[in-house]
Amino acid sequence: MDFELALRERSFNVLVAPREMFIQALNRNPNLQRFKVLYVSGNYPGILSKLDRRFTELEVRRGFTVFQLMTILEEAYHSLIIVEHDAMLYDDAAEMV
Repeated sequence: MDFELALRERSFNVLVAPREMFIQALNRNPNLQRFKVLYVSGNYPGILSKLDRRFTELEVRRGFTVFQLMTILEEAYHSLIIVEHDAMLYDDAAEMV
């Protein structure tokens, strides 16, 4: 199944998708250079190395615990935030899933 990633300004969008589908959607979007992008990974980033180079303003942060993830999100000022799910982050806080 293919889909187009349509990002709107001043909106909050959540996309939950299989990894390969998400990578394709990001790589096919010609407007990504317009956004300041924050990529938040856990212990093992699986998406980052597969993204093409359309991101002109990409910041990468790693959260190893739920507390670190929440702090990163609270401090974010980016237009697009990509949080890659890592189940190991929630070992100490299952209620956060």
